[in-house]
Amino acid sequence: MEINSEPFVLNNNEENVHAFLNDMNNFQQFLPADCTDWSNDADSCQFKIKSSIDLKIRKKIISPNEIHFITENNPLLPATIVFQSSASGNATSAQIFIKANVNFLMAGMIKPILENLMHNFQKQLQAHFA
Repeated sequence: MEINSEPFVLNNNEENVHAFLNDMNNFQQFLPADCTDWSNDADSCQFKIKSSIDLKIRKKIISPNEIHFITENNPLLPATIVFQSSASGNATSAQIFIKANVNFLMAGMIKPILENLMHNFQKQLQAHFA
């Protein structure tokens, strides 16, 4: 299953956007209101969605135009979140992809949750870099 955001623009240069995303302390502000039990360290964060799904997300691949985050602790939800960007003057063009390796039944249950997470991530990033 793959979920893609629409392309969007952040009003800051790519270097500052990547620096912001590399600090896992900043991820708490991206979460929907129904997320609880937040904790983080330098390379990962953990939280609970809708009082049921525990997720631990870890930075995995960092390149000039992509940052990959993977889920670690939930064998039912093996997923990768990819933040893809390109410099556009003093702004950053971006898109978010979530790739989850789940069966059809599980996809139907978690797709709305992951879409909400992705849309909130995009909305909060745009607000932060407004």
